[in-house]
Amino acid sequence: MKNQEILDNAPKGATHIDDEHDFCKDGFFFRRNYSKRWIKSEYIAGSRSLKDIRRIVELEKDRDIRDLEQQAMGLADYVSKVMDSSYILHLDPKNTNHCILINLNAAALRLLDRAQALKEQVKP
Repeated sequence: MKNQEILDNAPKGATHIDDEHDFCKDGFFFRRNYSKRWIKSEYIAGSRSLKDIRRIVELEKDRDIRDLEQQAMGLADYVSKVMDSSYILHLDPKNTNHCILINLNAAALRLLDRAQALKEQVKP
């Protein structure tokens, strides 16, 4: 399971995950594939903290947003360098290069919008 899937599948009260299906909390474990209930246990072996996993997921989302913003800004910068105002005024709409540039510009704007939407989702 990916980190986000681990968090999505963790039962209420879980603090650790032992493997992909065994969640743990103080003195108990929860086996999702078998009992689907908390079972008394004396130890938590080889487990990962859900708190740490939550932080990793946050950092991954931040990184993904930064990457998306950088891609969008790079594309927008490229398009703006190619499409100066005098060039645009003399283009024929049937010109394939013109259509490609317009589509690239629209794609850059969509990427920036997507990055902004992701930022809004991540805000606490």
